Amino acid sequence: MDKSKLKKYSWLVVLWLFTVVGALQMIDAGYGKFEHLEGWKTWFAKWGYPAGFSIVIGVLEIGVALFVLIPKLSSYASLMLIAILLGAFFTLLFNESDLSLIDPWFGIAILLVPLFGRWKQRWRPGFKSVTD
Repeated sequence: MDKSKLKKYSWLVVLWLFTVVGALQMIDAGYGKFEHLEGWKTWFAKWGYPAGFSIVIGVLEIGVALFVLIPKLSSYASLMLIAILLGAFFTLLFNESDLSLIDPWFGIAILLVPLFGRWKQRWRPGFKSVTD
């Protein structure tokens, strides 16, 4: 195998590794919102959010994480999950919590790989101009 093919396949392996790890991490985080529902409702209420908002975040974390695994949607899904993680980071930063400030940044770092690694492959609507 020549060097260019090896480089291409090595990059694909790294890209899929980060994609799968990022998706699994977010699925786990979303699942945790349901597994410890009362605790999360308490935390969300303490932070000033509606208690049921923890369910919305859990559903988004799981659902959007699945879209990270679809190459044409991976960049958009990664971007949305990064937005959720930034929200988590700033919520933890400005509110008293026993939760770590490092966890959201770990997720962001992982999701940056599929965000930029799949950017050229992202889905784009195929609008036709009026003159076509």
